[in-house]
Amino acid sequence: MKRNTAIILIVGVLLVVASSIFHKYNPNGLFLGPGSFHVSVRASAADTPADPVEVELKQGMIYQSLSADDKKAYDVIMADLNAHKELISHDEFPKGVNPYKIERFILNDNPGSLIANREFFNHGEVDDDLKPNYNEDASVLQGELNKAADSIVAGFGEGDARAKIKAIHAYLAHEVEFDYDQQNHKGRDTELDHTAYGALVNHKAVCDGYAAAFVLLAEKCGVEAMVVDGTATYKGVSGWSAWNVVKVDDKYYNLDNTWDANYHRGRGDEYFGYYMVGYTQFSKDHICDLMNEPAIAKENLEK
Repeated sequence: MKRNTAIILIVGVLLVVASSIFHKYNPNGLFLGPGSFHVSVRASAADTPADPVEVELKQGMIYQSLSADDKKAYDVIMADLNAHKELISHDEFPKGVNPYKIERFILNDNPGSLIANREFFNHGEVDDDLKPNYNEDASVLQGELNKAADSIVAGFGEGDARAKIKAIHAYLAHEVEFDYDQQNHKGRDTELDHTAYGALVNHKAVCDGYAAAFVLLAEKCGVEAMVVDGTATYKGVSGWSAWNVVKVDDKYYNLDNTWDANYHRGRGDEYFGYYMVGYTQFSKDHICDLMNEPAIAKENLEK
């Protein structure tokens, strides 16, 4: 009898501790804490296979900011990708347009699409042909990605746009691991690290995978966001990177989930150094390649 009483007391203590941890990460039902989404999404995917989904590329926020010639090239390349053409000739669009840059714009406008990998084009210059590397099982991957994203968003609960943005930021910080092996070219097949699939299904990604995942989740939450890329500088070293522009209260802000997530892993708590940041601060170490980026708010969003 005494032994049973002791066991009951121990279980009770564990439940109290678990409850306190739950409320620490989920005061408003928005984020369930480290591991929770991670486990539930994988379990559901294993129990019930996702239905294949066909997704076509479409024009997005970046398209609206392009020049007339860039739009022509964008439309041609997008149509050829949707048709799965093996070779996209530079003769199909205006002279002087860099097709590799247009390709990036198309993929940034379609962060939830897995029709082809981000690293699929030859990294060419102006007037080069493009040779896409299509995902043969894109529809299967797309179904798995959509199912994972829907499950994650369902765990966020109710809340306004600000609450949903914070929940997405928290999820990516806790549940996605930055793939340093991919960044350092250590030989793994890591094309999906550049996609939302890498972040939300494999839980491993690099900067553009984080950014794509953010937009896919934001869209499902009714929040307007886009992927942009450019040059980021850390301790005097500059390199290509990708991040997000997010709209809230009719203003645009920068958000770099990759940088915040990596600071988080070093600090042990959630980090907001690059969360909904205005132009004044963000431009100190991030320069966008998009010439007509939406007008970013000058100051940071009040938290």
